Amino acid sequence: MCHTRADLQFVLAGDLALLATRETNRANALVLPSAPQLTLIRAADVVVTHAGLNTVKECIMCRTPMVAVPLTDDQPANGFRVARNLLGVTAHWDVTGEAVADLIDEVRSEPTYAAAIEDMRRTFEAERQADTVSDLVRRFLL
Repeated sequence: MCHTRADLQFVLAGDLALLATRETNRANALVLPSAPQLTLIRAADVVVTHAGLNTVKECIMCRTPMVAVPLTDDQPANGFRVARNLLGVTAHWDVTGEAVADLIDEVRSEPTYAAAIEDMRRTFEAERQADTVSDLVRRFLL
């Protein structure tokens, strides 16, 4: 995919990313054993993710829509929620690179995803604040 989309910058991190050796020679693909995930999520227009719950939550809090490609465990359900709540789109694990590029374009160009992710971020933040206040009240009463 990287070779067909010179207009995009890709960062692939982790053990599986290291297997993507044919991508390592691309000027627009950085392949690393690990990377500062939150820093990258904050800087990204779109995150392509396996839809693990932590990554989904981090994308929401960083206002970064997703292309979810779930593999196993809770990831398919999380991917479903990403799509249902318009936080991004979901694709089956055997999606082609060209199809992922098309999904990236869709998420980048459709403002509905950015608006929905901002709404969800505000909801998360309100819940976090409410938890903080209730914890404070609880401690005070004890």
